[in-house]
Amino acid sequence: MEIFGSLRSGRTKSPRAEHDEAVRKIRKELLEQPTRPEYLATRRPVLDDLRRVGCDVPTLEHLKADIKLWKAAVPVLIEWLDRLEGDGPDNLKEEIARLLAAKFAKGAEPALIRTFIAAQNPGLKWAAGNSLFVLASSKFAGELLAIARDRQHGTTRQMVVYGLWKLKSQQAYEAAVDCLDDEGVRLHAIYALGRMKNPKAIPLLEPLLNSERAGVRRETKKALERLRKITAP
Repeated sequence: MEIFGSLRSGRTKSPRAEHDEAVRKIRKELLEQPTRPEYLATRRPVLDDLRRVGCDVPTLEHLKADIKLWKAAVPVLIEWLDRLEGDGPDNLKEEIARLLAAKFAKGAEPALIRTFIAAQNPGLKWAAGNSLFVLASSKFAGELLAIARDRQHGTTRQMVVYGLWKLKSQQAYEAAVDCLDDEGVRLHAIYALGRMKNPKAIPLLEPLLNSERAGVRRETKKALERLRKITAP
């Protein structure tokens, strides 16, 4: 499943636009999946477990139609995220990881971190990283900082870098600065620095106003505007 195309092709969507477009595309594909027998076969054990806790839905994606069912499903989803071996069959693990991208899914962080680190499939890694962004807090700062700094994860760590501002620490600021020279997550680092309210980032961001990439120039301008408001008399 291709979700990183615009970054590789040079198009200049913002990190948020990248994220929203990817989620819309994947949700559309998932809603079309139930017609496939193999889809139903791989989801059946999870759906059966959900039914036992009162979450009677025809597909996992349908949990999002009822916030109460979605919340009630979280413990089962976390259990299955850890239970499935490897990347899971037929993108099942990725679908579960995406369903944990909700603020009420607190407690899913350890399973998502383990999934992100172990996954080989870029789509699964990105999904786990996106859910970690939604749930990001200082409680798991060490693990999130390690992911953000580890360049072997490439663009799959985009949303973890994007959410560094949520950690509210000097270490998070330094990690975002370190990511500025990594093209795959540069836009996300710029966004994070703009939200950190640390004026020391201003001279580090200013050279990026001359970037060849329109998206980098645009996000840098927004970040600098936020930061300069802090230093304005």
